[in-house]
Amino acid sequence: MEHTTKLMVGKNIISTYKRLSYKAWYAIAEFVDNSTQAYFNNKKELDKIYGEDDRLVVKVNYSRKDSCLTIEDNSMGMDLDRFKHALHIGDTKYSKGRSKYGVGMKTAACWFGDKWSIKTCKLGEGKEYSCTVSVSEIIENEDDTIKIKEKLVDEKEHYTHVKIEKLHKIMHGNTLKKVKSFLERIYYIDIANNELTIEFQENELESFDQEEGLYLNEEGKKYKKEFSFTVGDEGSDKKSISGWVSAILPGSREKAGFTIQMNDRVIVCPPAAYKPETIFGEQLGGSNTLVNQRVVGVLELEGFDVSHQKDAIIWEANDEEELAQRLFSYSQEAIEIAKNSTSPTQPSGLNIENTFIQASEPVKKYIESKNFVNTVEQFIAHKTRDEELQEIFVREVVNIKGKKIPFFTAQVELVPDPLYIKFFNSQVSDLEPYLYLDFSSQENEIIGVINLIHPYFKTFNKYEEIQKFLEQCAFDAISEWKCRQLYDALKPNVFRELKDKFLRIPIQFN
Repeated sequence: MEHTTKLMVGKNIISTYKRLSYKAWYAIAEFVDNSTQAYFNNKKELDKIYGEDDRLVVKVNYSRKDSCLTIEDNSMGMDLDRFKHALHIGDTKYSKGRSKYGVGMKTAACWFGDKWSIKTCKLGEGKEYSCTVSVSEIIENEDDTIKIKEKLVDEKEHYTHVKIEKLHKIMHGNTLKKVKSFLERIYYIDIANNELTIEFQENELESFDQEEGLYLNEEGKKYKKEFSFTVGDEGSDKKSISGWVSAILPGSREKAGFTIQMNDRVIVCPPAAYKPETIFGEQLGGSNTLVNQRVVGVLELEGFDVSHQKDAIIWEANDEEELAQRLFSYSQEAIEIAKNSTSPTQPSGLNIENTFIQASEPVKKYIESKNFVNTVEQFIAHKTRDEELQEIFVREVVNIKGKKIPFFTAQVELVPDPLYIKFFNSQVSDLEPYLYLDFSSQENEIIGVINLIHPYFKTFNKYEEIQKFLEQCAFDAISEWKCRQLYDALKPNVFRELKDKFLRIPIQFN
């Protein structure tokens, strides 16, 4: 005798989604995935609408007071058929790319809160569709019918707005910081390509720099060993991997390892990066070797499956073992660099000039950031006196400018005109001040000359110390420039002269 039945999923299944092992940033990423995939599916049409000055924008805002999370975009939006399918768990009719499995939005919304609502309008349709889902009511009433409302809107409108209420998860300050940091990492390619703007808590996020701190070769260029290969069985099961490997100086265990991404979207990244034992050794308990602190890389995978939360790769058969062996072979030079290179973290043999070049990138990124720009623009002081400032032309700049290329350049996007900063280096005499500044060439240009043989530099034996000093030079330059705009009688060079005296005081270590 043979019996049959159907494998069925009960309505109560949605009440279990709040027990999924999501992290808040990966849950929010489910909605950003849908927004970005909708954009890529309709890129040509949307780019015409956006024009040169606009792009895809995803706004994420959390209110602990109102127990509410909202995600709003100006992507393509959905028509009625697509909207219905979007509400079906596991429906893959319209699923591809970053929205491959047809479950993310539903599971993430139920993980975050008991009640969630969606309203959407597809470009050119002129109709907005909306619905509300209450998990507790569906379970209590044993009715999973969802009512969809329709209303007429302008045909130029295009958006999807999600609102999640009665939250199960409370995001405190540290979690909010992690959400910001991880979203900048997960979508760093889209942001860097100017295809996506993410606003989190009304602040625009910036693209994470995957190449910050990479080892510089003798020519001053960042070292990256690029590769491309396949793993798996021949035929349809063949999977491809491309990317690069390098080393960071200085390093740390939290920064090292491989970032894994698919469809230009990060799946795994530091501080929980992929660290195959063939390169990094056993990670449980962890060894603190130079390789474990310095070897880094990026892997773009194609043909692999990811976990439900899109925070891990699902390895099949011998794929991971084969991948790890191939990575080990491509990483030999990076391993040697990590083990043997003179590092700015080591006291001996520090090359001041080369390290200044390497330290320039994070400083440049910082002073060009929107937060820094806002600080400069919003600084207000009361004008005093009415004397005309006379800037003594910097003789060191006269000798150097035109003969050397600045090791540091930055463009601070102020309104109405940007501020340009150029730093040169000098090794004329240890008696010269630590920093010369010249504001005479152009109104919105600062020329700086840093004395690399100043006695203070003898105290430097770490990369971070040089980076911090370069930050201070940039702060001094911009502060003095701002003072010159605001005051008439202030002699701002006085504070540099005093600081120079402080820097010459021998530093005693107990």
